[in-house]
Amino acid sequence: MLGEALSLGSALSWALAVVLFKRALSHSPAATNLFKNVLAIILLGATALALEIPWPDRSPENWARLAISGICGIAIADTLFFASLSRVGAGFMGIIECAYAPFVVLFSVLLLGERLSMAFGIGALAVVAGVLIAGSGELSTTSSRKELGGGFLMGIGSVALMGFGIVLAKPALETSHVVEASLTRLVFGTGALAVWILARPRAREVMSILTDPSAWRTLGPAAFIGTYVTMLLWIGGMKHAEASVSGILCQLSTVFTLALGALILKEKLSKRHWAGAALAMVGALGIIVAQSA
Repeated sequence: MLGEALSLGSALSWALAVVLFKRALSHSPAATNLFKNVLAIILLGATALALEIPWPDRSPENWARLAISGICGIAIADTLFFASLSRVGAGFMGIIECAYAPFVVLFSVLLLGERLSMAFGIGALAVVAGVLIAGSGELSTTSSRKELGGGFLMGIGSVALMGFGIVLAKPALETSHVVEASLTRLVFGTGALAVWILARPRAREVMSILTDPSAWRTLGPAAFIGTYVTMLLWIGGMKHAEASVSGILCQLSTVFTLALGALILKEKLSKRHWAGAALAMVGALGIIVAQSA
């Protein structure tokens, strides 16, 4: 039962982090991403030192996989995630994240040569239909259709790049310590993000988030829960429970995000959103079960 409990904790902690990020989003997406990455590097670096994890001996190909994975999945995807979250809200973002499972399986076929099952096709269609159903309704009376449309596309782009990044890194992860590999991806991703920020006119303003006391008070808890606690709980769940069981329980973050978004952020969610979330989640769970069988 330990693995199941850890997986449930992972789903709940990620949902809480998404809600906290939404409530604390007063900076640009790039600045928010930079902040949470730097905090995660500090925490993971301290963990790696405490565990005395040795310097990895990996091939140039695997270094390249982790580097590209970090740039796509952290520098770009997470920036798009925060841009989307600020536009569509925590509840709808939770629904969009159901598309993660289809993208992971799709990229597994394209990059790793895995085979698709009929269940994947049915599950993917259910996810797409669910997200479209949820997205066809307004989340609030103040959000414009143009803003929601842009946020939706950014969210889908974010999830797609996250799926691409993790699948690309899989061969390297199989021979690496999870903490060290996560730290390596973060360093490459943060480095790329910093270069992009410094090349822009308002670089000093964006970088100032690292020395802003208010940012540490508001974004600090969200970054700690979302980038450190959730990762450790997810790893523990995958280690102590069957992969299919852990995957299903982690996907419950969609339900938790919807509920917390309504309770904490007072987001207005219609029956259409709940129906779309239910359909998307069933599809995602079907994909996880089918591919793990």
